[in-house]
Amino acid sequence: MESAITKKVNAYLKTIKYITSLHYYKVSDRYTSGIPDYIGVMEGVPFAIELKDEGKLPRKLQALTMQEMRHAGWKILSTDKMEDVTRFFINFDDPTLRKKTSADLYKVLYGENHQ
Repeated sequence: MESAITKKVNAYLKTIKYITSLHYYKVSDRYTSGIPDYIGVMEGVPFAIELKDEGKLPRKLQALTMQEMRHAGWKILSTDKMEDVTRFFINFDDPTLRKKTSADLYKVLYGENHQ
């Protein structure tokens, strides 16, 4: 259930904000369709995190919004695993992570076989 991972992410973010330059908000609710669950800034770089139930993918509006944010310079993560959130922050400056999540979002937007 998404709420289970949300509780873990909240606890994790509250912990790491004291050891790094991190500011974030939990913004997702029924009035913010398409906006990722968390938005924030770490070390001067904006980021967004979308949490999903296990095995679920972002809806098309969510994927489109995250792709637009990525093109504007945001780092984006969509996941159903706490380990991915931890890795996202540990490897915050790793461009490989950005490519992986970008490819995942393209699959949601354009389908598996889009070139």
